[in-house]
Amino acid sequence: MMKIKNESIRNLFYNKKFVTAFSLVIAFVFWLVITINQNPERTRVFSNINISVSTEGTAVGDLGLDIISSSSETASVKISGPSYVIASLSSSNISVSASVASVTEAGEYELSLSATCIGDSGVKVLSVSPSKITTVFDYVDTKLYNLEVEAVGAAAVPGLIVDTPAVSTSSDSTINITGARTELEKISRVVAVAEVNKQLKTTTSYDADICIYDADGKKLDNSHYTLSVNSVKITVPILKQKTVPLNVTFSNKPKAYSNKDIAYTTNVSKVTILGPESSIDTIESISLSAIDFNNISLKNNSFDVAPILPNGIKLAENIETVTVKINTSGFSEGTYSVSEFDFKADEGLKVTSSTIRNVKMCGPSSSIRKIKSSALYAVADLSTKTEGVYTVPVRIYAKNYDNVWQVGTYEAVVTVK
Repeated sequence: MMKIKNESIRNLFYNKKFVTAFSLVIAFVFWLVITINQNPERTRVFSNINISVSTEGTAVGDLGLDIISSSSETASVKISGPSYVIASLSSSNISVSASVASVTEAGEYELSLSATCIGDSGVKVLSVSPSKITTVFDYVDTKLYNLEVEAVGAAAVPGLIVDTPAVSTSSDSTINITGARTELEKISRVVAVAEVNKQLKTTTSYDADICIYDADGKKLDNSHYTLSVNSVKITVPILKQKTVPLNVTFSNKPKAYSNKDIAYTTNVSKVTILGPESSIDTIESISLSAIDFNNISLKNNSFDVAPILPNGIKLAENIETVTVKINTSGFSEGTYSVSEFDFKADEGLKVTSSTIRNVKMCGPSSSIRKIKSSALYAVADLSTKTEGVYTVPVRIYAKNYDNVWQVGTYEAVVTVK
């Protein structure tokens, strides 16, 4: 049996494939023995190892500080160890970390670097380059800024004007900017800037980049910040202007003033309006908010009223209100009691009311002198009322005198049954 086994082993050495494989194994064993004995130590440098700066569980993390910048993000590590171990390593086996033990507040610090070889204790770290990095720590904040708009070189063709550019969408009128607190404190203006540099005939929209400036007008580097948007759409309005008269209007006019106005003066008689050319050409005047005759009296005869502007139209001047002064010379006031009523109620219902006292009427002195309480009557619409007692607003009129009006508002307590 032993002879048969020896014969089988001897035959293997006549097999070329076996002999080749066996020779490689023997060669590797000899190489390994020689390498270990003849060259036991070897050094090697690993480059571009990412530097880890961890703040979790440290005073830096507790303070809420973040890393703003670092002088280097990678390092080179020189290690030594057995040749066969060194040969089997790669960059993934090396880690480099920075110590944040010296960081106590926002500012710039030099952090020492250290390296370790993961998974093999037979390797020594000889050096880390750089040995230190300069790192800036600060608080990271987010602030909301109003977005200004600038259309560089925008001009209008003759006869038209360039109005103030604005963001095309109201939601883009503000922008969130995130960055180091010290960097955010430098920001004075945030502007959406579009390069137009041409004459325009019509209102046009452009893409605008976000530019950040300090108080001295110096442009800041956007790379120091994180912006909620990096560009917006802006609109450059091209408008036409026109000067038109102002119209004074009244409400609750007495009949005598239905076709003519009571005498008045205004501090502004004309205004210059701006708007799209097609709209401006159709406007001949601008009306003021109506003045209620019920509010006009001898003591209250001056009113600040606002212009009523059509959609898309605005004033070129900075005018919010116009002062209208009613000429009450030759007018008088009288106080009366009203016990006559003209109530509109559903058929079959009867309405009664108590006398309304201390009703003040205003008008030409010639009329006021002649009016008696018996000439006054109150009017109210009770068509929606059912049986019951109500307090309702009334209007006061004078028989045969259509040029007088009530001063203030009045109510009557009525019984419907």
